[in-house]
Amino acid sequence: MKAESMPADQANCETWLGPLQILALDGGGAKALFTAHVNSRG
Repeated sequence: MKAESMPADQANCETWLGPLQILALDGGGAKALFTAHVNSRG
C-alpha cells in the first residue's frame, strides 16, 4: 500500500498511518482495516 495511491481525504488521516504502516506488511488486511476506519467516520 503506497501513500500516493490513496485519495486525498484518506491522506488527512496521517495520524492514523503510524499503526497502519506496520499493518501494511500485510497489505490486504491493512487496506481493509483502513477502509473500515474511514467508512466508520462517515
